[in-house]
Amino acid sequence: MPKISISQTLRFAFSFSFRNAAAIAARIALPAILGWIAFYLSMFMYMKELEKYLIDPSDRVASLVLGLATAGLLVTLYLHTVMVASVTALALGREDGGWKYFHAARREWRLYAADLRLLLATAIWLGAMQLLRFAAGLASVPAGFGFGLDAITVCGLGYLAVRIWSLVAPVSVASAHGEILRRAWRLSAGNSWSLAAIVAVFLLVGLVAEAACEFAMRVGGLIPPFPSSASLADYAAMYREALPGVLLVVGIAYLVSNILLTAARVSVYRQLTEQTVL
Repeated sequence: MPKISISQTLRFAFSFSFRNAAAIAARIALPAILGWIAFYLSMFMYMKELEKYLIDPSDRVASLVLGLATAGLLVTLYLHTVMVASVTALALGREDGGWKYFHAARREWRLYAADLRLLLATAIWLGAMQLLRFAAGLASVPAGFGFGLDAITVCGLGYLAVRIWSLVAPVSVASAHGEILRRAWRLSAGNSWSLAAIVAVFLLVGLVAEAACEFAMRVGGLIPPFPSSASLADYAAMYREALPGVLLVVGIAYLVSNILLTAARVSVYRQLTEQTVL
């Protein structure tokens, strides 16, 4: 069973990202901008409807809020897929022509379908945990059970991310046919802790980038301070007004960590399939 090198993966991710910064920027600029706009519009409308619901709760408004959130998620996920597939193909050296600034062909749809299946598996896991929580409430289980259930829920999500998500993109892009989630599961066997460490490193990089951007924007007055006490409706209104700055900070952090993670996932895939990382 092949093992991966954490240090080799980190070196490749940083070196590839810096050496190919211009090429990566050209490939992700358009989907990144469209994704930001789509996410902003869905969040803006979501917050508007949420304000209405908090002031005057109704089933119609609740359904609209849920529908807006779901639509925004699906559109944003697809644009995320376009970016990830493009960077993955560049790192693998398997670009297959087409318009490089927004490539939407078989590899993107394969990856999008795989991401949706993984999202469904995540929803099933969360639903099962909620059913357990509900059953525990009916059975008057001690409060400590809830904390244990939370820990199990988080660990389960982390395990799915490490064993499947870590390799979904390179498996999807490397081949135009064949299974994706099962192959990712098989390839990652025996490397869970190493994969978890790699993911944690780049998530930490993203958090540092987010904190630095947020600090700079708060100093520049682009993100106003929130009051210590207000109604939920007031908080929603204030958050909606600050939404452009907030999403800009989140977007920058997302791009930094996502590009590095995508390159790292390619390195892991190559190591596990006994390919040489250049």
